[in-house]
Amino acid sequence: MQAAEAWLALACAQVGARAGQRLLEAFQHPGTILAASPRDWTARARLTPEACARLVDAANRDLSAVQTRLTRLGIRLVTWDDADYPAALRAIPDPPVAFFVKGTLAEADARAIGIVGSRGASPYGRHVAAELAAGLAGRGITVVSGMALGADAAAHEGCLRAGGRTLAVLGGGIDIIYPPEHAELYERIAATGAVISELPPGAPAARYTFPVRNRIISGLSLGVVIVEAPEKSGALITAGHALEQGREVFAVPGSVNSVQSKGSHQLLRDGAKLVESVQDILDELPEVAAPRVTPPPLPGPSWDDSATAPEPASPPPPAPRPRKTAPAPPPPTPALPPEEEALLHLLSTTARHVDQLCEDSGLPPAQVNATLLMLELKGLIQRRPGNQYIRLM
Repeated sequence: MQAAEAWLALACAQVGARAGQRLLEAFQHPGTILAASPRDWTARARLTPEACARLVDAANRDLSAVQTRLTRLGIRLVTWDDADYPAALRAIPDPPVAFFVKGTLAEADARAIGIVGSRGASPYGRHVAAELAAGLAGRGITVVSGMALGADAAAHEGCLRAGGRTLAVLGGGIDIIYPPEHAELYERIAATGAVISELPPGAPAARYTFPVRNRIISGLSLGVVIVEAPEKSGALITAGHALEQGREVFAVPGSVNSVQSKGSHQLLRDGAKLVESVQDILDELPEVAAPRVTPPPLPGPSWDDSATAPEPASPPPPAPRPRKTAPAPPPPTPALPPEEEALLHLLSTTARHVDQLCEDSGLPPAQVNATLLMLELKGLIQRRPGNQYIRLM
């Protein structure tokens, strides 16, 4: 069996990360593993009967159709002996022996931060996830998340809108888009970053696969930010993996009345670093910090208000006094959807609270918050402390 076929068979066997590592330690190469017997696997790598059965099945399968599908979808298998296997992931206690990638891995991904939160994240949680992701992207930092509903999707979206790289780690097979409504997001992430899964094509997502994949989210990251997490949340499992792996754990405070923030507040009580801005992350992880970059795609305000340009060594010479001229007309406001136009019309240079905007617009709070986020991403408004907004254009 060729090396590529052997690696694919081992990846498709789904024997588990720790068992896979024991097999590699004992037999050195997947071809040697597959040539051995179940008795050898049990004696030398402590495989269970169930794992042995899966390995026998994978070794005897014709995987040419799987390989053809991977090639057609632009998916490749990154194996333990590949040069671009991420060093941070290799260092965790239970790294996958191989994983599937749609997109590209890059050296820049060594500077990555995970952002995760509740699938039922509030508008506040989604806003904060997008804001932090965009601020990190503006620093050239890769954002890692799980492409789930709620906070995860907002983190990917904020990063992409700021022109950054983002990695999505799936809880199902590499070709299984879950949830299905994230099909477009899946393709956009793969186009500029990477979608990752240790599960082979066609493997369905299940309740137990998500906690297992969370170790890869934290494993790829230097630190993990928990945006919103109820008391029993997958995001808290990611935080647990991060602690086991020696990663920094950050948490965003929420309302004391919010069920969605109960787990986050417990993390803060247990010693997680409080995050109110991107700078809080950079202060704790100086190795992640880098000169601020200007991302190409979407116009919009700086999401990282705390990062400022360095003071010049000496003051520049005074500019000549300009001649008085008629002020330039303001740039035209871009065409907006009706709900964005309605909210923008209610705003001025005087800050207004989001509750007042809900009352005046007659729109539900969730829609108001989502619309305000879109206006902010377009550079038309700015959020001020206390959940107040002003118009910029």
